[in-house]
Amino acid sequence: MKKILLTISCLLFINICYAEENKINLVMKDDTMVYESNLNNNIFINHTDMLPGDSFTDEVKISNNTDKQVKIFFKVKTREQSESANKLLDNITMKLYLDNKLLYNGKVVGIDNGQVNLQNAIELKLFNSNDSAKLKVETSLLPTYDELNADLSKLDFVLYGQYDGKEEEIVPVPITDKNETPYWVFSSIVCLIGIAMIIYSVKSSKKDS
Repeated sequence: MKKILLTISCLLFINICYAEENKINLVMKDDTMVYESNLNNNIFINHTDMLPGDSFTDEVKISNNTDKQVKIFFKVKTREQSESANKLLDNITMKLYLDNKLLYNGKVVGIDNGQVNLQNAIELKLFNSNDSAKLKVETSLLPTYDELNADLSKLDFVLYGQYDGKEEEIVPVPITDKNETPYWVFSSIVCLIGIAMIIYSVKSSKKDS
């Protein structure tokens, strides 16, 4: 019985280790708001084995660890890439939630039939000091997509912060808490903000008839 309990405890511990929550923590550095994150290698969403009909859910917790009130904005930024990579993105749909409130439902490139355009910044929330919110993204590759060897596609998620009468990019810095998992520091895409990349590719093979 002890061995069984020990095995169950170990399995639970392993599951907890692998289920670490993605975090973006807003902090102040030299009077500028920046953020620390445990996102690995700049990547928030990473589904390189996405197949037609597949759906995925990714979450990140945004916390305001400063003593300031800040309004956070979100946008999507496309990149120059191959026609094949752009076609793949054009076949991926996305739902964006903040604390389970649906903010966007359209193409992953950020255009929702003219109703909401994520290529323009949209407001997520006014964060008071010590506030937090969970950003959830659901992505799906349309089942009608039939490209078998698409190029790797990339898309940038961008955050802006409005505080102390200014609006500016919130850039990443290395984690200062030694108990946190470190992440690779990355550069902002534009002079306003680079948060994370969405990476997709389709890996499939034709079946013999």
